[in-house]
Amino acid sequence: MTTMSYASAFGGGRWRRGCVTAAFGLMTALWVIAAGAAEQAARPAADASVAIARMILGIVGYARWPVGVDSHRVCLASDRLEMRAVGDQLLALGVRAVSVQWLGSDSGQWAANCDVAYLDNMPDGRRKTVLGQTLGRPILTISGGDPLCASGSLFCLELAGDEIVLQANLDSIARSGIRINPRVLQLAQRKGGRQ
Repeated sequence: MTTMSYASAFGGGRWRRGCVTAAFGLMTALWVIAAGAAEQAARPAADASVAIARMILGIVGYARWPVGVDSHRVCLASDRLEMRAVGDQLLALGVRAVSVQWLGSDSGQWAANCDVAYLDNMPDGRRKTVLGQTLGRPILTISGGDPLCASGSLFCLELAGDEIVLQANLDSIARSGIRINPRVLQLAQRKGGRQ
């Protein structure tokens, strides 16, 4: 009788090294995100833009689009002027190749020009207009100011005192066609699907 161990069936040490490398990479990225959140807690609320930008880049880093994306086109919309700093921080952090543009909620350009959409504190009607343009398209949508994460965005960020609460809408993620690393989903509070 021939037996094969689990490790040798999957490439032996290479498989284990690959898993360890992937786990180390994820832990490093999550540490960077956590460091950003801790740093945000030590500074005034004006530095929330740094923490939000880091969280957005962290999510983007663990998302895989159906078609490879070399540079992520990040579109932003906010009624708050201080959130303009989020776009500046996305470019300044330079962790990933990104381009940033501001689009109004009435713009019809969301589906054509965006891989990632961050919608900060919009009235529900305007948020639904933008999200309606992204339905059925691989656009990573992230909302701020949606405490129940019920608008249909894939992820929601909520500033809660000194920290950012990350929520994931599993139904929206499943419909988007974008694959999200399951470890990131474990960090988020989940809406839709199993809790």
